[in-house]
Amino acid sequence: MLDFLLSSIQSAPAPAQSCVNWTAIVAAVAACIAAVAGIGAVLVGWLELGKLKVQIENAAKQFDRSMKVAFLAKRPDILLQLTPRFDELYAKLPRVGATKAGEDPAAAVRNYWGLQFQQYLFYLEGLIDDEIYRYWMRLRCKDYCLGQFEQFDKRTEDALKSIDNARFKDLIREVVGCWDKKNQEPNPQEIEKVMQLARQQRKEHLESLELDLPKLLR
Repeated sequence: MLDFLLSSIQSAPAPAQSCVNWTAIVAAVAACIAAVAGIGAVLVGWLELGKLKVQIENAAKQFDRSMKVAFLAKRPDILLQLTPRFDELYAKLPRVGATKAGEDPAAAVRNYWGLQFQQYLFYLEGLIDDEIYRYWMRLRCKDYCLGQFEQFDKRTEDALKSIDNARFKDLIREVVGCWDKKNQEPNPQEIEKVMQLARQQRKEHLESLELDLPKLLR
């Protein structure tokens, strides 16, 4: 009987081996998990990038506001510097009939126009607005044409020769040509033509520096 059982066990067919490749399944699951994690990382990255973009835009707006404030705050400072300096130089100009000995007349006129050149440069930078500069140009026309200063026309030409800026000299010659002899005052239409020329010069100057004044002052 025992021999029969042993022979039966030995002759029994072996169980079929499993067809499932668990190694491949585990690898596939791991790859899916990695892919999902990668997609999640990309989404998080996009979200963070969006936040960073907002932060950059806010910082740019804040910087732009700061630049506007600094720019506009500088304008009064310029006027505070120029006004007393102008008063000082204007008082030294050689007036017709004056008996008081003062500064050398040629030097006084040269310094006067040197200050006008400095004002012109500030205007080109946008630090002096059109209304103020128009008013100044009217006064320069009066100074030149009313005949209150000795040899002012000749000394002005000599002074302009010492300034190495052809555009400024052309502008001043346009200014002094705005005089209305009949009414004894600057012609408003001619002064406005001068301002158009000045604005064009300012525009070209700012473009050469890759600056846009209107955007800066919005």
